[in-house]
Parts: sequence; structure tokens; C-alpha cells
Amino acid sequence: MISAGIIGATGYAGVELVRLLLKHPKIKKIYVSSVSFEGQQLEGMYQNLFGLCDSQEGELCSKTTGVLSSAEEVVESSDVIFTAL
Repeated sequence: MISAGIIGATGYAGVELVRLLLKHPKIKKIYVSSVSFEGQQLEGMYQNLFGLCDSQEGELCSKTTGVLSSAEEVVESSDVIFTAL
């Protein structure tokens, strides 16, 4: 299982990556980052992500906390990094 990080998760490409990685069977955890929105909830910014894990298997809920952190935290925690800047 792999942990993935997304730097720039609040843009269009970043949100699409979150959506795709939530459904990926080999991803165990997703860490998300945004300079502009650090500390905020990703779900609160994008309504299409709200409740996404509730409509899928419960395991998806544990894949991401949804809290936007710093790029440094994402790099330290992830096996693979996506940049969506």
C-alpha cells in the first residue's frame, strides 16, 4: 500500500487527483497541501467531494483527513508526490 501526497490540492487538477486516488485500491493514505488554504478542510471548499467516502466503501474515509497542510508535511509523510500547481 502506498501513501500519496498532492501539493496544490485546491486547484482543478489537484481535486481531480484526490477524487481518483480515493478510488484507487493501492492507495492507503492521501495527504493534501495548499499554501493559500492551509489548515482548512478540502471538503468544505469543494462540495463535489462532500460525503464522497460515505457513498463508497467506508475504507475510503480513512484515506485522507481532508485538512490542507503545508507542502513540507506532505513531502515528509508521502511515498509518492503529485504536484498540481
